[in-house]
Amino acid sequence: MKEAITTYVNNCETCNRAKYDRHPQNPPIQKTETPVKPFDVIHIDILFFDKNQFLTVFDAFSKLGQAYPIPSRNAITTTNTILNYISHYGKPAKIICDQGSEFNNKIFTEFCQLHKINLHFTSIGNSNSNSPVERFHSTILDSIRALKLDNPTLNQETLIKLATIGYNNSIHSATQRTPLEIILGSPQNIEIDEKVITTNFIEK
Repeated sequence: MKEAITTYVNNCETCNRAKYDRHPQNPPIQKTETPVKPFDVIHIDILFFDKNQFLTVFDAFSKLGQAYPIPSRNAITTTNTILNYISHYGKPAKIICDQGSEFNNKIFTEFCQLHKINLHFTSIGNSNSNSPVERFHSTILDSIRALKLDNPTLNQETLIKLATIGYNNSIHSATQRTPLEIILGSPQNIEIDEKVITTNFIEK
């Protein structure tokens, strides 16, 4: 009887369409390079917060994150924002991003070629390659929600700046140091409120 029921369920079209697939096929895992110095490899993405959007940049080595307010998502805005980032931190060897039109376009591609930057697009359906910046997003949004509870009048740009300061001054589990300590060589004398960063120990 048990075998008959199992066979029926496995061959039932309605059952197979309705039930949750607990063993989905995952896209092949891509081999990722290990950065050897700060700003060698950066991840970029778009962060949406309320009605605003920010271009985020995450350094794979130090775990330093930055968020830049942008008026729109297009090739020129992306290129100018990354140029601004490079003016502060130097040229990366590699940029990792998804295939959104704000990144996958002629202007940004030619900009990277001109500056000899390896532009790597993640595979569609496989977000693991860009998961570092997505985890950065998650932590920043948690921090913003905590900040808004005690500071409801602060605007979005101020909130995200404060959240980013907190993130970059919190110990990261992968490095056992804060991102700014890795970049600047010594810890910064900044008090981190537990309400700003939901945990002062950022997970890998």
